Amino acid sequence: QTQNALNKRCTALELELDRLQDAEQSEIRDGAQADSGALVEQELIRVVHSQHGLMPVLLLRRHMGFVIDNLQHYFQVDVIDTAFNKLCKAVGAASDFESVVAAHAEYLTIMSAQCFLHQRVITQAVDMLLESALAFTQNVDATLREAEQQQQEGIQGSVATPSFHAVDVERVSQAFNSQVQFLFKVLHGARV
Repeated sequence: QTQNALNKRCTALELELDRLQDAEQSEIRDGAQADSGALVEQELIRVVHSQHGLMPVLLLRRHMGFVIDNLQHYFQVDVIDTAFNKLCKAVGAASDFESVVAAHAEYLTIMSAQCFLHQRVITQAVDMLLESALAFTQNVDATLREAEQQQQEGIQGSVATPSFHAVDVERVSQAFNSQVQFLFKVLHGARV
């Protein structure tokens, strides 16, 4: 339920941003290009303040999702699917059991190498990245539940908005970005 609330707010902010961009485009077409940037900026500031700092949270959530989706895509598509297809072809072409065993051993070797299972620094970096994202989502979930509880306990008809502290969001964002940079540096130097 709290995830639905966050998704609804995210959708509302995205719709508002789309509306602002459409307004900017129409103003540009109408020749009011000089003032349009300032108007869009003012409107964005109004939206961000009306959402009690929800925009930085949504941007960080989007960035974390992007990084984690790309990691998951690499492991699933580039490593697992490719290695599995190679295994299936080798098993299909095998003439005896020893060939199947050899193909399976090669599959396991490829999987462990390309998933970095024996490179402790990389596995720790990925673990830290995932733990950071998990801690962030748990914090957001707790904040949303708290806002929902305040709304239920509060005055009927009032809307309690979650309060995210900008300093905390910025700290988590910087830590996550540092972890991503570290992972990329380590991956760049890794030999598969």
